[in-house]
Parts: sequence; structure tokens; C-alpha cells
Amino acid sequence: MVKEAVWVEVSDDSSCLVYRSWYTLNMKRGVVIVALTLVGVLILWGRYEDRFHPGEFFVEHRVPFFSQAPTGNWSGLFQNACEEAAILMVAAVRQFPYLTPFDVEKKLTDMVRYEEKQGIGPSMTLASTQKLLRDLHGVESEMIERPTVDLMKHYLQYRLLVIPASGVVLANPQFRRPLPVYHMLVIIGYDDATGEFIVNDPGTRFGKSYRYAYEVVMHAMHDWTGSQATILKGEKRMLVAPL
Repeated sequence: MVKEAVWVEVSDDSSCLVYRSWYTLNMKRGVVIVALTLVGVLILWGRYEDRFHPGEFFVEHRVPFFSQAPTGNWSGLFQNACEEAAILMVAAVRQFPYLTPFDVEKKLTDMVRYEEKQGIGPSMTLASTQKLLRDLHGVESEMIERPTVDLMKHYLQYRLLVIPASGVVLANPQFRRPLPVYHMLVIIGYDDATGEFIVNDPGTRFGKSYRYAYEVVMHAMHDWTGSQATILKGEKRMLVAPL
């Protein structure tokens, strides 16, 4: 293989032949480098394409979905484990995206036992949720008061949202009856074409990429007040969490 130009003064033809071989070799190297660069770009784009759909009107991030009753057991602590499931989904994006239902069940149980020792629960304010997300999983988040739809869509370009809500107002037909008075879910995107937020709703096994109309989410958004009777008087706030 010729690695550099060698000018051989034998004849015009032979010297030209050596030069052409060197030129061809380097052209091939250049084509290979360009091709590898393009492949790298395509691979990186493929990683983000599933989480961010370019365009002004539609965003959906890839976030692991966990039901609050991952093995189908809705009794006991799993009746009220929506906050823990929301925490786990946010943390799982970076820490443990691949969990079996039994893994999820154990992690939810461990969180509830920890909360009981701290005197928290069974229903949690968004501030308590934020603290547990930080203390148990090292995930920092920002609390936003009285968010608007436009502000939520702004953050959803590169963030996740955790919101507390009235399950009665959400009225998801997949919820078990009676409807949960207090609930928590993770917003993973939005679709302006249909006027809907895209969420991971832990209150049903069909909650992955579930959709709620903008107005339904805004009406349902209420933080825990300490009483089921006053849930609709709870403050409207959300957590902004990293991807």
C-alpha cells in the first residue's frame, strides 16, 4: 500500500501512476471518514428522535412507565402509591430504565416504608414528593406555582413535569372505582393538534402515553391539602424534573 507520494523519475507514465495511487488512497480515506461521521450523526439523532419530535406542536419524551400496582395487586399500600410511582418514573429515566414488575413493586414498597418512618403519607404534598425525589434518588427539581399551559409546554421541550391532581376531575375511564380523590402523574409531552397533554399515569396499567385535554389537566391540578374534602382548594403547582 502506498502511504505517501513518491515521485519516481523512470518515465512520465510511471511517475504519474505512483501519484495517482497516492491520490486514490487518500480519496478513499476521506470517503470513509465522511461516511463514519454521517453514521455517528444518524445514531445520535436516533437516540433523541424517540424522545423529541421536531416541530412546534408535538413533543413526547421516552420515559419508563410504571403502574402504582405493577403486579396487579391494588390492595394495601398500592391503592395510594401514585406519588411513589411518579417519583420512580422520573428517577428511572437516568438510573434504572429496565425494571421488572416485581422490581417496581419492591421499590414502591421500600419507599412507602421509608415514608412511614418519616411520618409522611399515605397522600403526599408536592413539596414532600420533591424532597423524596431528591433524598432517595438524588434528582433535583424545581417547583413552579400557578403554571399556564404555555409555560408547561415550554418546559416540556426538554423536561418532565410532575403534577398533583384530583382523580375525580381527571375521571380516567380506566381508573378503578371509586375514583381516586387525590392523584399524581408525570407529563411527558403534548400535542397541539389535539389539544392534549401526553402523560404517564400510574393509576392504571393502561397509563403509558395516556392523553388528557389541556383544560382537564389545568382544572384537575391541585396539591394535597391534608383533607379529601378540600382537595379542589389545593394550590396549582408542578415540579419540573430533568430528563
